Amino acid sequence: MRVSIYYNSAKCEQQDVILIKLNNSGRLGVEATWKECFILSGKEVYVNEGQAKSMPLAVGEAMI
Repeated sequence: MRVSIYYNSAKCEQQDVILIKLNNSGRLGVEATWKECFILSGKEVYVNEGQAKSMPLAVGEAMI
């Protein structure tokens, strides 16, 4: 199994955003699961109260 994750920060309509790309280069489909958390001034801040997000990724699929 091989899933790569890429991220970049950007501005969208004058707001800071994080862009995430997941790429499944493995031989099987997978389900990627993550929690969004930022560290601001040394303090962890969770998005959506720390609830996990998930996304199915087919073989060779990349999602943004």
